Amino acid sequence: MTCHRYRTLVSCIRCLAELFLSEERDTTDAARVLPLRGRCPLCARELFWGDLIREWRNLPRDRSGNPLTPGYL
Repeated sequence: MTCHRYRTLVSCIRCLAELFLSEERDTTDAARVLPLRGRCPLCARELFWGDLIREWRNLPRDRSGNPLTPGYL
């Protein structure tokens, strides 16, 4: 996934989930497996996890199932 604003941050989806989950743990008592939302580490824009996954799933893919282009936050 890449930042919409700066397009210089590239993140693994699992690492981004962990970052978002750690932010949620700091502000709530909820113990989630998947995050609901988080902030872009570069521009601090609030992002909803479901929106990111929808964008990522709609990327064009090669025959192996890998995205042809990075997903954008």
